[in-house]
Amino acid sequence: MEGTPRSQPPHNIALLPPPTFLGHLIPFIELAKKLVFQHNCTITLIILDDGSSMKPQKSLLQGLPTTINTVFLPPVSTDDLPENASAELLVSICLTRSFPALRDTLTSLKELGTSAAALVVDLFAIDAIDIAKQFGIAAYLFHVIATYELSLSVLLPKLDESCTSEYRDMVDPITLPGSIVLSPEDLPDSLKERNSEVHKWAIYWCNKFLEADGVMVNSFLELELEAFKDLERRLPGVPPVYPVGPLIRTATEAESDAGSECVKWLNDQPPKSVLFVSFGSGGTLSVEQFKELALGLEMCGQRFLWVVRTPQESAADAYLNTQSTVEDPLDYLPEGFLERTKRED
Repeated sequence: MEGTPRSQPPHNIALLPPPTFLGHLIPFIELAKKLVFQHNCTITLIILDDGSSMKPQKSLLQGLPTTINTVFLPPVSTDDLPENASAELLVSICLTRSFPALRDTLTSLKELGTSAAALVVDLFAIDAIDIAKQFGIAAYLFHVIATYELSLSVLLPKLDESCTSEYRDMVDPITLPGSIVLSPEDLPDSLKERNSEVHKWAIYWCNKFLEADGVMVNSFLELELEAFKDLERRLPGVPPVYPVGPLIRTATEAESDAGSECVKWLNDQPPKSVLFVSFGSGGTLSVEQFKELALGLEMCGQRFLWVVRTPQESAADAYLNTQSTVEDPLDYLPEGFLERTKRED
């Protein structure tokens, strides 16, 4: 009809999650859904192929809305990296090496008339902020970890400058918003060795994320109000921080049934009586450590709920997933462990 304004096409948002850590990939997928259903965006989900079958990742991508388009970047070589490299460094280096393919993808979107209006990156792809600037689009960090951890990231560079020894030798505690006090021992293991490559990368990241146009956090105001207030007070030195959570994956029917069984058992236990053991999707235990943990849980006699993952001999093995077959982690448990530790009460 003449004189009727044309509707604007939806904004296309490019998301760049890490390929390996499912604890990061899942919130990115849920963010993509939220942007589609609540903000009428289209999504280009850009994932680096890590050279494995990527079966867990691909299973998460099944059944997504048609407005979420997945692009896999080709694998990159890691042959020159040391075998004992940390998982954090491996993921960060691999993502950085995929940046030429990322540029090609953003160029292709532009040529197809579906240019990305913004690039949302994970903390392990923080240098992709520079690529967004090259394309003249907004760059956002999606911080899937707690907002208090982001507050610590703001403080860490100054803390590093003022510290003349290792953090564990500090006398004064570290104070976060909301009167949260951390002792040096409370810091992540990756930050305790100031001369380590992981620590150097962490300090670099803490400075680099300040160049983002904004930070989205998988949290909400009521949960971490003091941390959000603290970051807001630091404007404009810190980018605007937006709570977009909680972003929680909707389980399949089979997963819901399995989860319901665990919840039912937990509800039947006395308060504060169950030890929950989980190292996250990036947690790495060797076969020996796996068996030692099983032995410790059995000997302690404590009720426990253990999220079991196949042991790996190194972080590199966990990242590269070079095993040709999918192994059952229960095969690594001591013989008779399940029968001896099973509790019906």
